[in-house]
Amino acid sequence: MTGAHACIDHVFGVGDFYVGTSGFASPAMRAAVPSATSVAADLLAGYGRVFGSVELDSVFYRHPSAETVRTWRDATPESFRFSVRMPREFTHVERLAAPDMPPQFIASLSDLGPRLGAVLFTTPPTFGCDVDRFRDVLDRLPNGVRTTWEFRHPSWMCPDVLELLAQRESCPVIVESLEAASRTDLLPGGVLADRYEFPFVYVRFRRESYTYADLVVWGDMLGDVLGEGRDVYAFFRQSPEAACYATALGELLAEAKAATFAAPVMVQPGLPAFQ
Repeated sequence: MTGAHACIDHVFGVGDFYVGTSGFASPAMRAAVPSATSVAADLLAGYGRVFGSVELDSVFYRHPSAETVRTWRDATPESFRFSVRMPREFTHVERLAAPDMPPQFIASLSDLGPRLGAVLFTTPPTFGCDVDRFRDVLDRLPNGVRTTWEFRHPSWMCPDVLELLAQRESCPVIVESLEAASRTDLLPGGVLADRYEFPFVYVRFRRESYTYADLVVWGDMLGDVLGEGRDVYAFFRQSPEAACYATALGELLAEAKAATFAAPVMVQPGLPAFQ
């Protein structure tokens, strides 16, 4: 977001939203997004003309080269945002026991500049909570980089961990799936959202299919997040309909944001009215 819109958002405390899919080069996405060729840079450029963000899931399995990172940057507009998944070597092999790995990995993404929206950490389901190890990781992360954590063992959703996240420009991931109840308690009005002030909200939509009514419900909940002045990241798993779901949710959030601007504005004494 640029110019006057960015200024307006800042003044009135409205959050921004970044909606897309987990990856941009699947067969389904190639069919949904126009691209001149099947070259990765062209696919990403075509994707970036439709969506404002992507979650790079493939990085979980292999580190990107410096050339690849520059290709991502050059193929997208400055307003685009990448969510990059932390490699499994740190989360699943080392199990957070190598706290210097995340800052080194984040440094390798520096060419993305402002396009780096968030770094996604996913811990394995067999790895229970280790607050000291987690704190050590957070203490070594560079300032100004958003991180979001998908904890797959329930013991991590404890007050000590949640408080650390709220303090460090981080948040827990909300996973929307049929296998587990969605953590709507992390959204406005929820118990955890009222208790901890997470600076943004991150949702991974993992179900195979959604109805429009499903997306309307999520649009309402995430629209409330925008109204609170917090950003929203939301990504759909790859499926034949993923592009349609992401498009529909993006439109719903755009409507929610426009409705926020349409609400009456209270002008403080001595300040000019907004024209």
